[in-house]
Amino acid sequence: MTSPENHLSLNHIQCRYGDNTVVHNLSLEIKRGELVCLLGYSGCGKTTVLRAVAGFEPIHNGSIILNNNLLSSATEQIPAEKRNFGMVFQDYALFPHLNIEENVTFSLRKESRSVRHKQSEELLELVGLQGLGARHPHELSGGQQQRVALARALAQSPEVILMDEPFSNLDVELRQRLATEVCEILKTRGITGIMVTHDQHEAFAIADRIAVMHNGIIQQWDSGYNLYHKPANRFVAEFVGQGALLRGTVHGDGRLQTELGEIHGEERQALTDRCKVEMLVRPDDVTFDQEGRHEATIIRRNFLGAESLYTLQLTSGEEILGLIPSHLQEEVGKSVRFNLDMDNMIVFACNLDRAENMGTAHEH
Repeated sequence: MTSPENHLSLNHIQCRYGDNTVVHNLSLEIKRGELVCLLGYSGCGKTTVLRAVAGFEPIHNGSIILNNNLLSSATEQIPAEKRNFGMVFQDYALFPHLNIEENVTFSLRKESRSVRHKQSEELLELVGLQGLGARHPHELSGGQQQRVALARALAQSPEVILMDEPFSNLDVELRQRLATEVCEILKTRGITGIMVTHDQHEAFAIADRIAVMHNGIIQQWDSGYNLYHKPANRFVAEFVGQGALLRGTVHGDGRLQTELGEIHGEERQALTDRCKVEMLVRPDDVTFDQEGRHEATIIRRNFLGAESLYTLQLTSGEEILGLIPSHLQEEVGKSVRFNLDMDNMIVFACNLDRAENMGTAHEH
């Protein structure tokens, strides 16, 4: 059973295609009005989870519960059309032969024409498309069509809106702007939303909490801030944001010896003395300073707009990343000085299989 504060619960669900298990023992508790995201590479199982919540895929173990009512189990499944979930797809899935008003009110076909018209006008205004009800989908841009798809999903007053890579067909700037707008609309209406994406920037723009998935398993279920600054394991650290792993050795009195000298932290309870580790260094941990303690050579520069991302090579050949406002341009090949200013120190034991990317993080 869900607790009163939880709207939708996924309890130890398993999904299979034949003998291939693609979702393993996955659990999530989602609160009413919360916007969450399933984030991961293609093939990680995130879309299968969304389809299972929608009722398009069976689950082979566990349960899916909405408002204390069972939607899915290994033996029972409420049909998708009876779940009152709105769906927003990657390809918009609009009816080309219907105009925009008819697309938006498709789920309201049993209502009177005046009711449908009034509802369409309200929803099109909500998504910024007022006055376009008489047009057809081919007369709208991709961003406008996606807004129509959202309005159609909202028309049935859904308990939950499910979004499958909803912005991936749009250009980057429009994608992030529309993600923010969708977030505001759903928050205004208090609708619970689940989005699937491989784009962490979309996830950060819309989600209260994010489930990072890998090989059908949730690696971390957390806020975007914590995924970036407090990753639970090496996979999350390397998947979310940018950064580098700097080798070091733990000493029993809480010191970490690295090429950049000793870095002090709290006692590492899970790591033994002389343990070899890798420390996560984010670009924003590196502060360029002409009087800085450390020196490196710039070997790469990537222009990002307001900032440039520099790859810095240390004496040993190890590399870290740093950011500088783009108007303060430094040349490749130049030697620069910097300081390391870390609020959180995240380390991973080196004796784990890097190919699996499942190292446990230790925060200090």
